[in-house]
Amino acid sequence: MKFFRFNKKQNNSENSTSNENAQANESAQVNEKADKDTQKITIGTGMPIGTIYYFIATDLSQKGYEDALVNPSYQYCQQYEDILQQQLLNLMAKVELRYQMDISHLDTHIENCKAFFAISSIAQLTAQKNVYLQHLDKIEEMRQQLNNNDSRVTLMIQTYRRGFMKGLSQSMASITGQNYFMATTPSQTLNLQPQPEKQVVNE
Repeated sequence: MKFFRFNKKQNNSENSTSNENAQANESAQVNEKADKDTQKITIGTGMPIGTIYYFIATDLSQKGYEDALVNPSYQYCQQYEDILQQQLLNLMAKVELRYQMDISHLDTHIENCKAFFAISSIAQLTAQKNVYLQHLDKIEEMRQQLNNNDSRVTLMIQTYRRGFMKGLSQSMASITGQNYFMATTPSQTLNLQPQPEKQVVNE
């Protein structure tokens, strides 16, 4: 009977240890996932406006170069630049909605803190709200800059255009070199050697 109780205690200890190990592994996985999510969110300032700065700073020179090799036309380049501009405007609108939602939540918390006279919490929430309002003003300023084609907010367009022009030059050089080779093949070379004069026989 004592032996049975000893085995029972040993089994309980083993189960407890296995449960603790399982919980530790699960906690580690959750922390690892949280770290990955945090890395995705914390761009630049770590706030929603950082995604706008990240998009503007994207280097698209390689894409522009490859696009020019496939379709070296000015219309194609202009169309993609318009797409980039519209994508930036859409991103600004999404970020604004996020800030507006966060400000609404802050207003609710501020009112609740006022009901309990939590002065320090009100001050912290108000300060955070002011930061969000400043970011909204900055986004509006960036929108106006984009409408005026300000280079400070069109870096991704500039890098794409630079890469496209480089690819266009490469494409034109390839075409020119091919035409030169075709024009200098033996079957198409011009005979520039002086021809012997015909002798006129007087009868």
